[in-house]
Order: sequence, then C-alpha cells, then structure tokens
Amino acid sequence: FIPSKVIINRLMKKFNKNTSIIIFIVLSNIVLKLPFINNPISDWHSWNQVTTVATARYIVEDGWASLFNAKVDLFESFKEDSNATFAEFPILSGLIALGFMITGDEYEWAARLISILISTIGVLYFYLLVRDTTGQQVAIYAAMFYLISPMNWYFHRTIMTDVLMVSFVIGGLYHYYHWINNQKWADFIISAFFTIIASLSKAYALYIGIVYLCLLLENHGWRKLFNGKNILYGFLTLTPIISWIYYCFYQMSKMNSGNNLMTDAGLLGPISIWFELDYWSSLLSSVGDFTLSAFGFLIFIYTFTRHFSKLKESKIALYWLGAVFFYFLFVREGNREHDYYQMPFAAPVLFITAIGINQLFIQIKNGFKPKSCQIFKVLFWSLLIIVSGKYSYTKSRLDMSPVVLGKKMKEFNQGRDYVLVIDPDSLQRNQAVYYAKSKGWHIRKLPELKTIQEYKAHGVRYMGINYKSNALQNAAPHLALYERNFKKAWQGSSKDRYKKPKTLFIFKL
Repeated sequence: FIPSKVIINRLMKKFNKNTSIIIFIVLSNIVLKLPFINNPISDWHSWNQVTTVATARYIVEDGWASLFNAKVDLFESFKEDSNATFAEFPILSGLIALGFMITGDEYEWAARLISILISTIGVLYFYLLVRDTTGQQVAIYAAMFYLISPMNWYFHRTIMTDVLMVSFVIGGLYHYYHWINNQKWADFIISAFFTIIASLSKAYALYIGIVYLCLLLENHGWRKLFNGKNILYGFLTLTPIISWIYYCFYQMSKMNSGNNLMTDAGLLGPISIWFELDYWSSLLSSVGDFTLSAFGFLIFIYTFTRHFSKLKESKIALYWLGAVFFYFLFVREGNREHDYYQMPFAAPVLFITAIGINQLFIQIKNGFKPKSCQIFKVLFWSLLIIVSGKYSYTKSRLDMSPVVLGKKMKEFNQGRDYVLVIDPDSLQRNQAVYYAKSKGWHIRKLPELKTIQEYKAHGVRYMGINYKSNALQNAAPHLALYERNFKKAWQGSSKDRYKKPKTLFIFKL
C-alpha cells in the first residue's frame, strides 16, 4: 500500500508539472499573437489571406457544398465561372465560415483567432515531440523558441493554409514516432488523420513522408517496409490528396476556368534555381533572421560544430531537417517568391537550436555562480523576445489603401454590382474587391476607354483606382479622360505600409 501511494504521488507531481508547462505554452501562444488580431487583411501576403476568407464568404452564402466548388470575389476572365478556384481543399475556409456564422459577420479577428488556435496545436505537439525524443529541458527551450520565432510569431496569426499544414505535420510526426515505437493503433489512426489534413491543406506537406521513411527504416529495417500496416498507412494518407488533385484537374478541364495553385508546376520552377546563389542566400536570410533571429542562428551553427554527437542522439531532428531541404529542392519557385513557404523549416531548425541552447546553458552553469547563470538566461531570452517582437511588428505593418478604397466602394455600391479595381502594386490583387463586398476584376494598368466599356458591358458599375501620389503626374492624361466621360463619385487619400501617400478615386460608369 505504501509503495503504491508513493508511486501515485510521484506520478501526480509529474503530471501536474507537465500540465503547468502545457497551460503556459497554450496561454503564451495565444497572448503573444493577440496584438493586431483585429487588423484588416492588408498586411504582408494579404492577397493570399483574402483568398481564404473570400472562399469562406461564399461557403456562408452558398452553403457547405461550396467546399467542393469554391469561389472567390475575383474574376480571372469575362466568363461567369472564372471566379471558381481549385486549390487546397478549403478546410481552413470552412472553419472560418463557421466562425463567420457564429459571430454573424466577417470579422477579421474571428479568422485570425482560428489560425492562432490551430497554431497552438502545432506548438503543443512540437513540445511533446522534443520532450519524448530529447528530454524535458530541451523541449522547454524548443517551445520557447518556437513561440517567439518571428516566422511563427507573425505568420501564425495570418489567415493562411500553411499554418494548418505546419501544425498538423508536427502532430502527424509525433503520433507516427510513437506508432513506430509502440505499434498502438490509436497513434496510427491519429497520425494518418493529421497527415491527411496537412496534405489537403497543402500538398507539399507530404515532404514529411521522408521522416516517416527514415524512422521506419531505423526501427524496423527494409524487410518490414512493405508489410500490410505500412501499405495501409500509405493508402490512407495518399488517397485523399490524390483524389482531390484529380477532382481539381477534372473540374478545371470541364469548366475551362479557375486555377489550382496546389498543383501548379510554376511553383516548382526550373532546376536551374538550384544553382542560383540568390536563391540560397534568400533562404539563409530567412532562416538566419526571420526564423532564428541573429542569436539563434549563431547557436544553430554552434550546435553543429560543437555538439554534433548530441544531434546524432536525436536523429529525428536531422531526418526532419533533411526532409525540409528536399522540400526546398522540390518547391523551388514557391520558396523563392514567398517567404511564408519557409514555415516548415522553423520546427526542425528550432529543435536543433534548442539542443545547442541546452548544452550552452549547461556549460555556463558549470562555469558560473547560480545567480550569474539566472541573470544570463533572463538577459538572453529578453533580448530574443525584443528582437523577435521587432521583426513581428515590422511585418505587421498595413497598407490600408485597398481597404479604404474597397470600403468606400461598398458605400456607393449598395446593389453589389460588379467592380473594377486598378492598382499597379504587385502585392495587391484582390483586397479592394473583397472589402467592396462585391465581385469584380483587378488590373494593374490604367485602361483605355474602349477597355472600360468592355468591363461595363459585363456588369461593372464602379471603377476604383489606387495610385501612388507621386505617380499621379504620369497618370494625369488617363484621369482627365475618365473625368470627362464618367462621374467621379469620390476622391480620397491613404498611405502604404511605408507611410508613402496614395491617392484613391472612384468613378461611376
């Protein structure tokens, strides 16, 4: 009786300790990302985020069948069905649509909160995975770094399918690791489910299969590679994404419209990108600054040069890093164009960096007094939080001009007629159309009267222009032409994210 009581008490203490850490991680992840949660969707990569919420809008309006026939606000041509979009399976858009239904409006904070809660799943599983493979102290450092990494701090409150992909990749890997070691069917099922969600969110998530394969070979060897359980796992995880890609291609060929970003070969890019120094320099910059901050990158290098033996004890981190490098080699153009494509890189490099931090703190502990060690740790983490917070704040700057233009067009366009937006900014594709709560087109050059009449013939009643104020002199002939032929309903001003003035116009056609 007495030994049993002692064992139970010890287990309860261990459970309570882990519970406290888990609660701290959950609350920290949410609290850190609450700033800017109510921001309009006009931050970096807002065109991507607007696509997600626009799809949610039409799920609310047209019903849940829209999950299989997603639509956005933006027409790609004059065809009525050219606003159909066949990209990732709209899991995130479906969750946001549910949030819109519950709140009764298209609140930005509701969509961002859903992304934050999804990212909480990722950081929790990241902590558990590092804890179970490397140890509690390394896991705490890894979780802390994951929380304040600028890549995560900023992007995990954006409305992107990549957040869903990254979080469920980590959860899938955690349960697959335990499936390999204990062969419990619960881990098999959960891992398969998480991997399916991750790949449907972003097909590139299947890069994690390289880690699965390495773990399988390490623990069971080649002979058991093609046994019934592994074949079943492969069938379960690959069938949904293959079926969805086939469905997308079939619908596109049938409708001769829409797009499929998930399977677009343009995001792979030419093999020649492998040999371009700029490509690898941009990736290094992203990892060195935006993922690890300057201090973290130095510790990442320190871990490889001074404590590689510790890395070999945690082979899963090396497998994971290798899989992400393959992803960089495979999705070349996507990684060159968009820094959010590097989100998958954060977890493995932070895992490795946490191993180095732990070893560094052990050496400091052995060489200095306890109080000095505590001061060093406080200064170290405080400095990292300040630097990372600066990156996250800078990335959250808004270009309010498309939001201002769109909302003003909504005031005039009570009948939700089609709109035409002219905005030369390459980062602004659909924001003004979304905030106009209408459907329409976006072009980058000021059109001639003949072109405008063609848009008018296809239902456009309001034309909005978003132009840099210092470029108005060159645009003067076109603007004078518009004022002679159409009614100028409104003229206003705004600023881009660099505080440079923009001039806005709305013409009624």
